[in-house]
Amino acid sequence: MMSEAEKSSFIGTLSASSASFPAEFNAHRVLPSLVSALEFGGGTASAIIPLVISIGKDSSSAASSKPGDAATNVWLTPVLKLFASPDRATRMVLLTHLPSYAPFLTSNHATTLIWPHLSLGLSDTVPIIREASIRSLSTLAPLLSDRVKNNDLLRHLAKLQLDPEPSIRTNTCILLAKLAPGLQDGTRKKVLVPAYARACKDAFGWARVAGIEAFLAGVGGKDGKDGTVCFDEKDIAERVVPVVAGCMVDREK
Repeated sequence: MMSEAEKSSFIGTLSASSASFPAEFNAHRVLPSLVSALEFGGGTASAIIPLVISIGKDSSSAASSKPGDAATNVWLTPVLKLFASPDRATRMVLLTHLPSYAPFLTSNHATTLIWPHLSLGLSDTVPIIREASIRSLSTLAPLLSDRVKNNDLLRHLAKLQLDPEPSIRTNTCILLAKLAPGLQDGTRKKVLVPAYARACKDAFGWARVAGIEAFLAGVGGKDGKDGTVCFDEKDIAERVVPVVAGCMVDREK
């Protein structure tokens, strides 16, 4: 019955006060009401989502709930359904808070409920949504199916390496380096060197830095032992060294 301004004010007050409420009260009275508001409309979703996640993860942790438990799905499933929302503010909040609820996600959640909508965010016309989508994949990617990681996701990242926004191109290379250990051997051999080489030739200096750092991670890190080795000796000699050697005369110090 409140106006939108009154609802927003009330949610703000509730956010500031919920930490002082008994855990049982939050879990059994506050959380169900907030979930109902998300599902049936009782306020701005982007304002309610952080509070639902905060109380929900605390109640699940207190009850020692595991990913996929019914008690967790009571609050998590309504939150994940909002990835289908056309409202960019709602999607932005979901992406920003992903690290908070990621421990409660299953592979099915990531692959079935989140990825189909997150993949659309990777080609959104608004740059901030594309960048937030890329950043969120550092957290989400380990839960995605092998088919998505080795096919669908890499196709999107190939396009994002040509994005007009330099920060998006840079973060795409950083993400590829993080994903590399979890990719199939054949995929790594086919994809990584061309992707890192493209970054090393980017017009944006920090993208070139990201490309060099990605190559370094791919040969096992600074001492050759800290990380997954993604290239064999032949690839290093014939494909990696020539690219990195060119960076030694880069115009940026």
